[in-house]
Amino acid sequence: MQLLESDDQSLERKRSVTASDSGVITQSHVIVDEGTVIFSEGERGYSAFLIERGEVEISVMRNGEAVKLASRGPGEVFGEMAIIDDQPRSATVTAVRPCQLLMITREQLSHRIEQTDPVLRMCLRVILQRFRSTLLRLQVMDHEELHLSDGRDTLDKELGPQVHDEAVREIKLEEELRQALRLDEFTLNYQPIVDLAHSRPVGFEALIRWNHRDRGLVPPDVFIPTAESSGLIVPIGYWVFEKACETILRMREAAAFRTVEDRLFMSVNLSVRDLADKGCVDKIRDVLSVSGADPSLIKLEITESLLMHQPEVAATALQQFKDMGLSIAIDDFGTGYSSLSYLHKFPIDTLKIDRSFTKGLEQDGETFAIVSSIIHMAHRLNMEIVAEGIEEEAQANLLRELGCTLGQGYLYAKPASEREATRLLLNAKETS
Repeated sequence: MQLLESDDQSLERKRSVTASDSGVITQSHVIVDEGTVIFSEGERGYSAFLIERGEVEISVMRNGEAVKLASRGPGEVFGEMAIIDDQPRSATVTAVRPCQLLMITREQLSHRIEQTDPVLRMCLRVILQRFRSTLLRLQVMDHEELHLSDGRDTLDKELGPQVHDEAVREIKLEEELRQALRLDEFTLNYQPIVDLAHSRPVGFEALIRWNHRDRGLVPPDVFIPTAESSGLIVPIGYWVFEKACETILRMREAAAFRTVEDRLFMSVNLSVRDLADKGCVDKIRDVLSVSGADPSLIKLEITESLLMHQPEVAATALQQFKDMGLSIAIDDFGTGYSSLSYLHKFPIDTLKIDRSFTKGLEQDGETFAIVSSIIHMAHRLNMEIVAEGIEEEAQANLLRELGCTLGQGYLYAKPASEREATRLLLNAKETS
Protein backbone atom coordinates (compact mmCIF):
# COMPACT_ATOMS: atom_id res chain seq x y z
CA MET A 1 0.00 0.00 0.00
CA GLN A 2 1.14 3.55 -0.65
CA LEU A 3 -0.28 6.43 1.38
CA LEU A 4 -0.76 9.09 -1.27
CA GLU A 5 -0.40 12.70 -0.20
CA SER A 6 -3.96 13.48 -1.22
CA ASP A 7 -5.11 10.79 1.24
CA ASP A 8 -2.81 12.26 3.86
CA GLN A 9 -4.29 15.74 3.35
CA SER A 10 -7.81 14.38 3.63
CA LEU A 11 -6.93 12.75 6.95
CA GLU A 12 -5.77 16.06 8.37
CA ARG A 13 -9.04 17.65 7.38
CA LYS A 14 -11.46 14.89 8.39
CA ARG A 15 -9.61 13.14 11.23
CA SER A 16 -11.76 10.14 10.35
CA VAL A 17 -11.14 6.38 10.49
CA THR A 18 -9.93 4.81 7.25
CA ALA A 19 -9.06 1.17 6.59
CA SER A 20 -7.37 -0.72 3.77
CA ASP A 21 -5.76 -4.09 3.11
CA SER A 22 -2.33 -3.14 4.37
CA GLY A 23 -2.83 -0.13 6.61
CA VAL A 24 -5.28 1.38 9.07
CA ILE A 25 -5.42 5.07 9.90
CA THR A 26 -7.26 5.93 13.12
CA GLN A 27 -7.63 9.59 14.08
CA SER A 28 -4.03 10.94 14.26
CA HIS A 29 -2.45 7.50 14.43
CA VAL A 30 -1.32 5.60 11.36
CA ILE A 31 -0.77 1.83 11.52
CA VAL A 32 1.03 0.37 8.52
CA ASP A 33 2.28 -3.08 7.60
CA GLU A 34 5.81 -4.07 6.66
CA GLY A 35 6.59 -3.01 3.09
CA THR A 36 4.18 -0.05 3.03
CA VAL A 37 5.49 2.99 1.17
CA ILE A 38 4.47 5.83 3.46
CA PHE A 39 5.42 8.51 0.95
CA SER A 40 7.62 8.78 -2.14
CA GLU A 41 10.41 11.05 -3.28
CA GLY A 42 9.13 14.05 -5.22
CA GLU A 43 5.61 14.06 -3.78
CA ARG A 44 4.04 17.02 -2.00
CA GLY A 45 4.22 16.77 1.76
CA TYR A 46 1.27 17.42 4.03
CA SER A 47 2.29 15.58 7.21
CA ALA A 48 5.29 14.49 9.20
CA PHE A 49 5.27 11.38 11.37
CA LEU A 50 6.56 10.39 14.80
CA ILE A 51 7.40 6.69 15.08
CA GLU A 52 5.77 5.21 18.17
CA ARG A 53 6.46 1.60 17.24
CA GLY A 54 8.33 -0.09 14.38
CA GLU A 55 11.01 0.97 11.91
CA VAL A 56 11.15 2.76 8.58
CA GLU A 57 13.79 3.01 5.88
CA ILE A 58 14.64 6.24 4.06
CA SER A 59 15.91 5.86 0.50
CA VAL A 60 16.54 7.83 -2.70
CA MET A 61 16.72 6.79 -6.32
CA ARG A 62 20.20 6.83 -7.91
CA ASN A 63 20.76 5.57 -11.45
CA GLY A 64 17.39 3.87 -11.34
CA GLU A 65 18.18 2.04 -8.11
CA ALA A 66 16.75 2.65 -4.62
CA VAL A 67 19.65 3.37 -2.28
CA LYS A 68 19.15 3.35 1.48
CA LEU A 69 20.04 6.54 3.32
CA ALA A 70 19.06 5.68 6.88
CA SER A 71 16.67 3.91 9.20
CA ARG A 72 14.41 5.53 11.77
CA GLY A 73 12.96 3.89 14.88
CA PRO A 74 10.73 4.65 17.89
CA GLY A 75 10.86 8.24 19.12
CA GLU A 76 12.19 9.60 15.83
CA VAL A 77 10.44 11.94 13.39
CA PHE A 78 10.50 11.85 9.60
CA GLY A 79 8.86 13.84 6.80
CA GLU A 80 9.04 17.16 8.64
CA MET A 81 11.14 19.05 6.11
CA ALA A 82 8.63 19.06 3.26
CA ILE A 83 5.87 20.55 5.39
CA ILE A 84 8.07 23.22 6.95
CA ASP A 85 9.59 24.65 3.75
CA ASP A 86 6.80 23.50 1.38
CA GLN A 87 9.14 21.61 -0.95
CA PRO A 88 8.67 18.15 -2.52
CA ARG A 89 9.65 15.10 -0.52
CA SER A 90 13.41 14.58 -0.73
CA ALA A 91 13.29 10.81 -0.17
CA THR A 92 11.05 7.76 -0.07
CA VAL A 93 10.07 6.26 3.28
CA THR A 94 9.09 2.60 3.58
CA ALA A 95 8.04 0.60 6.62
CA VAL A 96 10.53 -2.24 7.14
CA ARG A 97 8.59 -3.43 10.19
CA PRO A 98 4.94 -2.98 11.17
CA CYS A 99 4.65 0.60 12.41
CA GLN A 100 2.43 2.76 14.55
CA LEU A 101 2.96 6.40 13.58
CA LEU A 102 1.66 9.63 15.06
CA MET A 103 0.74 12.14 12.37
CA ILE A 104 2.01 15.74 12.66
CA THR A 105 0.03 17.98 10.32
CA ARG A 106 1.17 21.05 8.46
CA GLU A 107 -1.30 23.07 10.51
CA GLN A 108 0.22 21.87 13.78
CA LEU A 109 3.63 23.14 12.72
CA SER A 110 2.73 26.25 10.74
CA HIS A 111 0.99 28.20 13.51
CA ARG A 112 3.82 27.36 15.92
CA ILE A 113 6.39 28.67 13.45
CA GLU A 114 4.35 31.82 12.85
CA GLN A 115 4.34 32.56 16.59
CA THR A 116 8.08 32.17 17.06
CA ASP A 117 10.60 34.96 17.23
CA PRO A 118 11.66 36.24 13.74
CA VAL A 119 15.30 35.40 14.51
CA LEU A 120 14.32 31.82 15.35
CA ARG A 121 12.36 31.54 12.10
CA MET A 122 15.40 32.80 10.19
CA CYS A 123 17.65 30.24 11.87
CA LEU A 124 15.17 27.49 11.03
CA ARG A 125 15.29 28.47 7.35
CA VAL A 126 19.11 28.42 7.44
CA ILE A 127 19.09 24.94 8.97
CA LEU A 128 16.69 23.67 6.33
CA GLN A 129 18.76 25.18 3.53
CA ARG A 130 21.87 23.45 4.88
CA PHE A 131 19.95 20.20 5.17
CA ARG A 132 18.74 20.46 1.57
CA SER A 133 22.26 21.22 0.38
CA THR A 134 23.58 18.21 2.27
CA LEU A 135 21.01 15.97 0.61
CA LEU A 136 21.98 17.26 -2.82
CA ARG A 137 25.63 16.44 -2.12
CA LEU A 138 24.63 12.99 -0.95
CA GLN A 139 22.84 12.28 -4.19
CA VAL A 140 26.09 12.60 -6.15
CA MET A 141 28.16 10.44 -3.78
CA ASP A 142 29.34 6.99 -4.64
CA HIS A 143 27.07 4.16 -3.66
CA GLU A 144 29.42 3.16 -0.84
CA GLU A 145 29.32 6.62 0.68
CA LEU A 146 25.65 7.27 0.28
CA HIS A 147 24.38 5.03 3.06
CA LEU A 148 26.57 6.59 5.72
CA SER A 149 24.47 9.70 6.24
CA ASP A 150 21.23 11.29 5.17
CA GLY A 151 22.23 14.78 6.31
CA ARG A 152 20.39 14.46 9.63
CA ASP A 153 23.69 14.95 11.46
CA THR A 154 23.68 18.56 10.24
CA LEU A 155 20.31 19.17 11.85
CA ASP A 156 21.17 17.27 15.02
CA LYS A 157 24.25 19.44 15.57
CA GLU A 158 22.16 22.59 15.14
CA LEU A 159 19.32 21.55 17.44
CA GLY A 160 20.77 19.00 19.85
CA PRO A 161 19.12 16.00 21.48
CA GLN A 162 17.46 18.02 24.25
CA VAL A 163 15.44 20.09 21.77
CA HIS A 164 14.46 16.91 19.94
CA ASP A 165 13.29 15.22 23.14
CA GLU A 166 11.29 18.27 24.21
CA ALA A 167 9.63 18.47 20.80
CA VAL A 168 8.71 14.78 20.88
CA ARG A 169 7.18 15.21 24.34
CA GLU A 170 5.21 18.19 23.07
CA ILE A 171 3.88 16.23 20.10
CA LYS A 172 2.83 13.31 22.28
CA LEU A 173 1.24 15.59 24.86
CA GLU A 174 -0.74 17.33 22.14
CA GLU A 175 -2.11 14.01 20.91
CA GLU A 176 -2.97 13.01 24.48
CA LEU A 177 -4.89 16.28 24.85
CA ARG A 178 -6.87 15.45 21.72
CA GLN A 179 -7.69 12.08 23.20
CA ALA A 180 -8.61 13.69 26.51
CA LEU A 181 -11.25 15.75 24.73
CA ARG A 182 -12.58 12.69 22.94
CA LEU A 183 -12.55 10.51 26.07
CA ASP A 184 -13.97 13.21 28.39
CA GLU A 185 -10.96 13.17 30.73
CA PHE A 186 -11.26 16.83 31.69
CA THR A 187 -13.16 17.99 34.73
CA LEU A 188 -13.76 21.30 36.48
CA ASN A 189 -13.02 22.37 40.02
CA TYR A 190 -14.52 25.49 41.55
CA GLN A 191 -12.87 27.96 43.92
CA PRO A 192 -15.18 30.34 45.79
CA ILE A 193 -14.91 34.10 45.45
CA VAL A 194 -16.06 35.49 48.78
CA ASP A 195 -17.45 38.70 50.17
CA LEU A 196 -14.59 39.77 52.46
CA ALA A 197 -16.95 41.48 54.90
CA HIS A 198 -18.82 38.26 55.67
CA SER A 199 -16.53 35.50 54.28
CA ARG A 200 -19.51 34.26 52.25
CA PRO A 201 -19.29 32.94 48.65
CA VAL A 202 -20.75 35.26 46.02
CA GLY A 203 -19.23 33.47 43.05
CA PHE A 204 -16.92 30.71 41.87
CA GLU A 205 -14.03 30.48 39.45
CA ALA A 206 -14.09 27.43 37.16
CA LEU A 207 -10.65 25.79 36.98
CA ILE A 208 -9.90 22.93 34.58
CA ARG A 209 -8.28 19.69 35.70
CA TRP A 210 -7.07 16.76 33.62
CA ASN A 211 -7.55 13.27 35.02
CA HIS A 212 -5.21 11.36 32.69
CA ARG A 213 -6.18 7.72 32.19
CA ASP A 214 -2.62 6.53 32.97
CA ARG A 215 -0.82 9.35 34.78
CA GLY A 216 -3.62 10.48 37.04
CA LEU A 217 -4.10 14.17 37.75
CA VAL A 218 -2.00 16.35 35.40
CA PRO A 219 -1.40 19.92 36.70
CA PRO A 220 -2.72 22.75 34.49
CA ASP A 221 0.72 24.36 34.26
CA VAL A 222 1.90 21.18 32.51
CA PHE A 223 -0.77 20.92 29.82
CA ILE A 224 -2.12 24.47 29.36
CA PRO A 225 1.02 25.75 27.52
CA THR A 226 0.74 22.87 25.04
CA ALA A 227 -2.99 23.48 24.66
CA GLU A 228 -2.19 27.12 23.91
CA SER A 229 0.59 26.46 21.41
CA SER A 230 -1.36 23.74 19.60
CA GLY A 231 -4.62 25.68 19.37
CA LEU A 232 -6.45 22.99 21.37
CA ILE A 233 -7.12 25.62 24.02
CA VAL A 234 -10.02 26.81 21.84
CA PRO A 235 -12.16 23.63 21.92
CA ILE A 236 -11.07 23.07 25.53
CA GLY A 237 -12.14 26.61 26.37
CA TYR A 238 -15.59 26.10 24.86
CA TRP A 239 -15.95 22.87 26.81
CA VAL A 240 -15.09 24.74 30.03
CA PHE A 241 -17.55 27.52 29.25
CA GLU A 242 -20.36 25.08 28.53
CA LYS A 243 -19.78 23.06 31.71
CA ALA A 244 -19.44 26.20 33.83
CA CYS A 245 -22.76 27.57 32.55
CA GLU A 246 -24.48 24.30 33.39
CA THR A 247 -22.87 24.21 36.85
CA ILE A 248 -23.87 27.71 37.93
CA LEU A 249 -27.49 26.91 37.14
CA ARG A 250 -27.35 23.73 39.25
CA MET A 251 -25.64 25.57 42.11
CA ARG A 252 -28.23 28.33 42.10
CA GLU A 253 -31.03 25.81 42.03
CA ALA A 254 -29.51 23.88 44.94
CA ALA A 255 -29.25 27.11 46.94
CA ALA A 256 -32.82 28.10 45.99
CA PHE A 257 -31.71 31.30 44.25
CA ARG A 258 -34.69 32.45 42.21
CA THR A 259 -33.58 35.70 40.57
CA VAL A 260 -30.31 37.13 39.23
CA GLU A 261 -30.46 39.62 42.10
CA ASP A 262 -29.54 36.69 44.37
CA ARG A 263 -25.88 37.15 43.73
CA LEU A 264 -23.94 34.11 42.63
CA PHE A 265 -21.79 34.24 39.50
CA MET A 266 -19.35 31.98 37.70
CA SER A 267 -15.96 33.18 36.41
CA VAL A 268 -14.51 31.47 33.33
CA ASN A 269 -11.03 32.05 31.92
CA LEU A 270 -10.51 32.96 28.27
CA SER A 271 -7.23 32.67 26.36
CA VAL A 272 -5.80 34.80 23.57
CA ARG A 273 -6.62 31.91 21.22
CA ASP A 274 -10.26 32.06 22.25
CA LEU A 275 -10.50 35.76 21.51
CA ALA A 276 -8.68 35.39 18.19
CA ASP A 277 -11.04 32.64 17.06
CA LYS A 278 -13.42 34.19 14.51
CA GLY A 279 -16.35 32.16 15.75
CA CYS A 280 -15.74 32.84 19.44
CA VAL A 281 -18.55 35.35 20.03
CA ASP A 282 -21.13 33.26 18.18
CA LYS A 283 -20.10 30.08 20.02
CA ILE A 284 -20.33 31.81 23.40
CA ARG A 285 -23.76 33.10 22.46
CA ASP A 286 -24.86 29.63 21.36
CA VAL A 287 -23.69 28.03 24.61
CA LEU A 288 -25.61 30.61 26.64
CA SER A 289 -28.72 29.97 24.58
CA VAL A 290 -28.55 26.18 24.85
CA SER A 291 -27.67 26.12 28.56
CA GLY A 292 -30.24 28.75 29.50
CA ALA A 293 -27.72 30.59 31.68
CA ASP A 294 -28.39 34.29 32.14
CA PRO A 295 -25.34 36.18 30.77
CA SER A 296 -25.30 38.37 33.87
CA LEU A 297 -24.34 35.28 35.89
CA ILE A 298 -21.14 34.75 33.89
CA LYS A 299 -17.88 36.67 34.27
CA LEU A 300 -15.17 36.19 31.64
CA GLU A 301 -11.60 36.45 32.95
CA ILE A 302 -8.68 37.35 30.72
CA THR A 303 -5.10 37.99 31.77
CA GLU A 304 -3.56 41.42 31.64
CA SER A 305 -0.78 40.09 29.40
CA LEU A 306 -3.43 39.10 26.83
CA LEU A 307 -4.59 42.72 26.61
CA MET A 308 -1.03 43.85 26.11
CA HIS A 309 -0.40 41.22 23.44
CA GLN A 310 -3.40 41.81 21.17
CA PRO A 311 -5.25 44.90 22.42
CA GLU A 312 -7.27 45.51 19.23
CA VAL A 313 -8.52 41.93 19.01
CA ALA A 314 -9.33 41.90 22.72
CA ALA A 315 -11.18 45.23 22.67
CA THR A 316 -13.49 44.18 19.83
CA ALA A 317 -14.35 40.79 21.33
CA LEU A 318 -14.81 42.11 24.85
CA GLN A 319 -17.21 44.80 23.73
CA GLN A 320 -19.30 42.16 21.95
CA PHE A 321 -19.35 40.09 25.13
CA LYS A 322 -20.44 43.14 27.13
CA ASP A 323 -23.23 43.78 24.64
CA MET A 324 -24.42 40.22 25.30
CA GLY A 325 -24.68 40.98 29.02
CA LEU A 326 -21.52 39.19 30.21
CA SER A 327 -19.14 40.72 32.76
CA ILE A 328 -15.41 41.15 32.14
CA ALA A 329 -12.60 40.70 34.66
CA ILE A 330 -8.88 41.28 34.24
CA ASP A 331 -6.91 38.49 35.91
CA ASP A 332 -3.41 38.90 37.41
CA PHE A 333 -3.77 42.67 37.33
CA GLY A 334 -0.62 44.63 38.09
CA THR A 335 1.82 42.18 36.51
CA GLY A 336 1.89 43.95 33.12
CA TYR A 337 3.76 47.06 32.11
CA SER A 338 1.06 49.24 30.56
CA SER A 339 -1.91 48.64 32.81
CA LEU A 340 -3.08 52.22 33.24
CA SER A 341 -2.56 53.26 29.61
CA TYR A 342 -4.73 50.42 28.34
CA LEU A 343 -7.30 50.14 31.11
CA HIS A 344 -9.70 52.80 29.88
CA LYS A 345 -9.91 51.22 26.40
CA PHE A 346 -11.64 48.05 27.57
CA PRO A 347 -15.15 47.44 28.96
CA ILE A 348 -13.92 46.04 32.27
CA ASP A 349 -16.05 45.40 35.35
CA THR A 350 -13.56 43.74 37.70
CA LEU A 351 -9.85 43.84 38.48
CA LYS A 352 -8.28 40.78 40.10
CA ILE A 353 -5.16 41.70 42.06
CA ASP A 354 -2.41 39.18 41.39
CA ARG A 355 -1.53 36.81 44.23
CA SER A 356 2.07 38.07 44.25
CA PHE A 357 0.82 41.40 45.63
CA THR A 358 -1.38 39.74 48.23
CA LYS A 359 1.56 37.66 49.44
CA GLY A 360 3.76 40.69 50.04
CA LEU A 361 1.06 42.93 51.43
CA GLU A 362 2.09 42.72 55.09
CA GLN A 363 5.87 42.86 54.77
CA ASP A 364 6.54 45.13 51.81
CA GLY A 365 5.65 48.81 52.03
CA GLU A 366 5.88 49.27 48.25
CA THR A 367 3.53 46.35 47.65
CA PHE A 368 1.08 47.81 50.17
CA ALA A 369 1.19 51.15 48.33
CA ILE A 370 0.62 49.47 44.94
CA VAL A 371 -2.38 47.49 46.19
CA SER A 372 -3.82 50.59 47.85
CA SER A 373 -3.46 52.53 44.58
CA ILE A 374 -5.08 49.78 42.52
CA ILE A 375 -8.07 49.60 44.86
CA HIS A 376 -8.45 53.37 44.90
CA MET A 377 -8.24 53.54 41.10
CA ALA A 378 -10.80 50.76 40.71
CA HIS A 379 -13.25 52.59 42.95
CA ARG A 380 -12.83 55.77 40.91
CA LEU A 381 -13.57 53.76 37.75
CA ASN A 382 -16.57 51.99 39.33
CA MET A 383 -14.85 48.62 39.07
CA GLU A 384 -15.05 45.72 41.48
CA ILE A 385 -11.86 44.39 43.09
CA VAL A 386 -11.00 40.75 43.80
CA ALA A 387 -7.78 39.91 45.66
CA GLU A 388 -6.31 36.53 44.72
CA GLY A 389 -4.16 34.22 46.82
CA ILE A 390 -5.47 35.12 50.28
CA GLU A 391 -4.01 32.58 52.69
CA GLU A 392 -3.97 34.39 56.04
CA GLU A 393 -6.57 36.28 58.03
CA ALA A 394 -4.17 39.22 58.41
CA GLN A 395 -4.10 39.63 54.62
CA ALA A 396 -7.89 39.62 54.47
CA ASN A 397 -8.08 42.23 57.23
CA LEU A 398 -5.67 44.56 55.46
CA LEU A 399 -7.51 44.19 52.16
CA ARG A 400 -10.83 45.02 53.85
CA GLU A 401 -9.28 48.11 55.43
CA LEU A 402 -8.06 49.21 52.00
CA GLY A 403 -11.55 48.87 50.56
CA CYS A 404 -11.24 45.56 48.73
CA THR A 405 -14.65 43.87 48.71
CA LEU A 406 -13.98 40.39 47.28
CA GLY A 407 -11.26 37.78 47.60
CA GLN A 408 -10.32 34.18 46.97
CA GLY A 409 -7.64 31.88 48.26
CA TYR A 410 -6.84 28.92 50.47
CA LEU A 411 -7.95 30.84 53.56
CA TYR A 412 -11.51 30.27 52.38
CA ALA A 413 -11.29 27.12 50.26
CA LYS A 414 -9.16 25.27 47.75
CA PRO A 415 -10.62 24.47 44.32
CA ALA A 416 -13.11 21.64 44.80
CA SER A 417 -15.57 19.47 42.91
CA GLU A 418 -19.04 20.75 42.10
CA ARG A 419 -20.53 18.69 44.92
CA GLU A 420 -18.07 20.05 47.51
CA ALA A 421 -18.43 23.62 46.24
CA THR A 422 -22.22 23.37 46.42
CA ARG A 423 -22.00 22.02 49.98
CA LEU A 424 -19.80 25.02 50.90
CA LEU A 425 -22.38 27.36 49.37
CA LEU A 426 -25.28 25.73 51.29
CA ASN A 427 -23.37 25.82 54.60
CA ALA A 428 -22.64 29.51 54.10
CA LYS A 429 -26.28 30.23 53.35
CA GLU A 430 -27.47 28.36 56.43
CA THR A 431 -25.18 30.36 58.73
CA SER A 432 -25.94 33.74 57.20
